[in-house]
Amino acid sequence: MMHTPQTEAIGETIDAYYRAICFPPGGKPDWETLKRLFHPAARFLPIDQKTADQASVLDLHGYFQRFHAANEATQRYARGFFEREIERQVTVHQAMAHVWSMYEACHTPADEAPFSRGVCSMQLIYWEQRWVIISLFWQGTTDLTVSIERAPLEQC
Repeated sequence: MMHTPQTEAIGETIDAYYRAICFPPGGKPDWETLKRLFHPAARFLPIDQKTADQASVLDLHGYFQRFHAANEATQRYARGFFEREIERQVTVHQAMAHVWSMYEACHTPADEAPFSRGVCSMQLIYWEQRWVIISLFWQGTTDLTVSIERAPLEQC
C-alpha cells in the first residue's frame, strides 16, 4: 500500500480505535475517544460468531451496550482486553475510504497467543476536517487461521 498523507490520517483513526477499545484488567474502554472517532450516524454490524449468517445493525449507543454486555458476560473487565491489528488494507476515493482490518484479541499485551481473531470492514468519511468511521462491520472467530482473501477483479 502506498502511504500518502490521506492514508496516514486514516491509519491514525484506525490506530486510535484499537487503542480506545483496549483496557487492562480492571479497566474500561475509552468511551469518550470512541465517540470522537465515529460519525454521529455511524452504524455497527456484528456478524453472529456461532451462526455466521445473522448480523445486527446497531447505532453508537447500541454498540456501546453490546460491547459492555459482552465484556460483563465474559469477565473481560476483570481480565483485560487487547485487540491488536495484524493486517490492514486501505482503499480511498475522495472523501470516502474502506479499510479491511484483521485483528487478534488477547487479555493482556504480553499474552503469547490470542483467544480470537477477526476481520473488520470499516468505512470512513472525511467529515469536519477529519476522517471518522461511519460503519464498522466485523466477524470474530476462534479459528486462529483466519485471513483476508482477495478475489480476482473481473473485467466487464
